[in-house]
Amino acid sequence: RPPRSTLFPYTTLFRSRSLEEVCGASAAWVFVAHSHCPTCKATAGFTASVAQKVAAQNIAIAHIMYDDNGTSCADWKKAYSLEGISNVKVYEDPTGAAWTKLKTSNYTAPSVILSSSRVISHQEHGMNETEVLAALQVALGK
Repeated sequence: RPPRSTLFPYTTLFRSRSLEEVCGASAAWVFVAHSHCPTCKATAGFTASVAQKVAAQNIAIAHIMYDDNGTSCADWKKAYSLEGISNVKVYEDPTGAAWTKLKTSNYTAPSVILSSSRVISHQEHGMNETEVLAALQVALGK
């Protein structure tokens, strides 16, 4: 069993949400966004492309949106063309708790890549599309 600190903190982030779509995946990209952050918006902007490229690999993508300017999850999905993409889920983080748990510094746009055993294999802020795709392949063991 991996050290406790490397396991994804499900219970503290998603007390009332099911992550079944992430738990059954071969790997997952969890991205926490502030709704006003330019880096977060840029990352959200390439999520649909990443989702399309990894769809056949059973990779789940979860956006956790910290709504700090009145943007709803539905608005976020619509703004970044995430509606109807089966391997992308958007969750609301009304208090910012997910951002607090996943950040490694005071920078925004934290991303976590999880292996199939839910071990964090990569954690970074402000990743670009190429970095996300590469980290997902490492989580898959490729």
